[in-house]
Amino acid sequence: MNTRRLLSLLVVTILTLVPSFLLTGCESDDSPETEGVDSYFEDHPFISDPRDPTSPRIVSISPVSADVSFSGQQVVFTAVGGRTPYNWDTADHSKGTVAVRPGTEAAVYTADIVGPNDVIVYDQDGHAAVAPINGPTTPLIATANPGELDTDGGLSVLTASGGVPPYHWDVGDIALGNVSPHDGSSVVYTRAHSPDNSVTVRDSAANSYTIVIKQP
Repeated sequence: MNTRRLLSLLVVTILTLVPSFLLTGCESDDSPETEGVDSYFEDHPFISDPRDPTSPRIVSISPVSADVSFSGQQVVFTAVGGRTPYNWDTADHSKGTVAVRPGTEAAVYTADIVGPNDVIVYDQDGHAAVAPINGPTTPLIATANPGELDTDGGLSVLTASGGVPPYHWDVGDIALGNVSPHDGSSVVYTRAHSPDNSVTVRDSAANSYTIVIKQP
């Protein structure tokens, strides 16, 4: 009889402990671990790390080009992007030079001779940008009116246009004729002797144009 009671009590005890064990072995929705993970992601939302850098790697220059029309003209260029400090240079030092403006990302180009050139900027990683310098857009030309002088002492008006004023005139053979004055947009040529003679006009950009005066 005592043995039966003991077995009955053992069975009841086992049945009582099984649900408790099952409940303990299962993770509830509101377990501390789950709450911790959820709250962490709420406080630290996922953010994608951008592949592109915050500052551009490629160097650019502004303005992208410039026109010069007279000797001594200055143009300010500014560089952005890349890794500073920048180094500046020109393709043709005989036509113009570039000087850095201290404390800025800018440089000043000074035209020594009016004509095509390039302003170049380099960053510390070797990236470069180029701004073309454009010379006069209208070519230098000259005319003679009249273009033929039949007698000694005959006069012809020579006129220059285009290029980069001011203009200077030179005669091929002053024994055959000469001009007066030697500077200006228009000059007067006077025939001295035959045969044909030439007159060359030059502008401040070193462009030249030659006229042949017919002197039969």
